[in-house]
Amino acid sequence: MGFGTLWRSAEEKWAGENGILYGHLHIHLLFPTFNITTKSGQEYTIIRNGRLTALDDPDVRKLAAQYGDPDDLLREDWIPQIPGITASGSYEDYAREPGKWIYAKSA
Repeated sequence: MGFGTLWRSAEEKWAGENGILYGHLHIHLLFPTFNITTKSGQEYTIIRNGRLTALDDPDVRKLAAQYGDPDDLLREDWIPQIPGITASGSYEDYAREPGKWIYAKSA
């Protein structure tokens, strides 16, 4: 499977066959931190480095323990593999051309 052949819609395929540029690649914000501040000035971190902070709350973990291992029940299903962050490799190389790295890993 060649570069750029993944995720093609019929329109993108037609455009490619006819030499017309069409399409785009989404690169998502994968490790955000999201804080809120209440009207009274109290700050809460809702998401830290891409992880919902409620999953680490002692009360949530205690409740989860009633149904099994909290580490298993509250673990992330998917952690994006980004070189230099969550995977081996150079983030600088990845950042220069993320599409190339993403497509190579999907092939």
